[in-house]
Amino acid sequence: MTVEAQSTPAVSYGRLIPVTVHFDDLDALGLLHNARYPVMVERAWSTLWQERGFRFEGDWEAAGDFCNAVKELRIS
Repeated sequence: MTVEAQSTPAVSYGRLIPVTVHFDDLDALGLLHNARYPVMVERAWSTLWQERGFRFEGDWEAAGDFCNAVKELRIS
């Protein structure tokens, strides 16, 4: 069964970018598996940069400050 996002709620900070959750992202109870949160963040970052015209084709010099490196990720 596919569930489409209703409407994107407004947030008072940051930016909300919907991402696709695949069946293999879910645990046995149908909840998003905790190890998949970083993948969702990566998908949202990719969408954000593609909307701004950056294509992920390996041209790191052209990427400039568009590159992200994760030093630490905490989820509580």
